[in-house]
Amino acid sequence: MLFAIHCLDQPDGPALRKAHYDAHQAYLKQVQVRLVIAGPLEDSAGTTAIGSFLLIEANSVEDAVAFNQGDPFFKAGVWQRVDINRFNKRWDDRAN
Repeated sequence: MLFAIHCLDQPDGPALRKAHYDAHQAYLKQVQVRLVIAGPLEDSAGTTAIGSFLLIEANSVEDAVAFNQGDPFFKAGVWQRVDINRFNKRWDDRAN
């Protein structure tokens, strides 16, 4: 099953992101779920990360929540709000 994880940073998000970025990247490289797409959400100028978006494949919503809660960004309180929803892919024009 696919799950969309939409995370919005708290006001101190940029500083916390910087402090925990390496741990976050290391975590994403060793996780048990399949990362389909992942990256930062940016402000309208494209200069500051204001959150994260991840599209993952997991066996259950519980696995998706556990994946998110294991992320160093989650543990460090980077995100003020996290929404996890099942995602129904109806169209995909990516080459791979």
